[in-house]
Amino acid sequence: MGIDYDIIINVSDCIQASLDMSSPHFYKKPIHYWLPICEWGRVGYEPFYAAKRIIDGNPGKRVLIHCEGGINRSVIIAYAYLLSHGRESEFTIGKSVWERFLSNAKKQFTKSPPRLLEFLLEMNKFPTYSVAGILQQLLGNEDDTEIVPFLNGVTK
Repeated sequence: MGIDYDIIINVSDCIQASLDMSSPHFYKKPIHYWLPICEWGRVGYEPFYAAKRIIDGNPGKRVLIHCEGGINRSVIIAYAYLLSHGRESEFTIGKSVWERFLSNAKKQFTKSPPRLLEFLLEMNKFPTYSVAGILQQLLGNEDDTEIVPFLNGVTK
């Protein structure tokens, strides 16, 4: 039995954790993206943004999202994507990992960017906006002290 994916998204923090594309188990050579998420510390919006844009931009394609352990980072990306389209019930195990991610209950675990779900939903409304553009939409006229540092000097 072979592996038949069109796209592979690697969210591990080292590219060496990538799958071996030369394996005879792959029917075809999938397109590979590396969107690193560090397992320790705060993560930005970029991996969520890129994964959502990649998946939304390739309807009907089979996508594999993986990391080194397959317990936290890949689950969070997959669940975030489904949540952004109201399909979270398709991946029930992802809910507990997602809730832990948002609550930062596990101190050594990757910490969520603020207002992440709102960010993902704004992406649906503004499919051509950049990360900064989506964040600016979220801010509106607010000065959200949690989000402003993510703008990296971009003014409202």
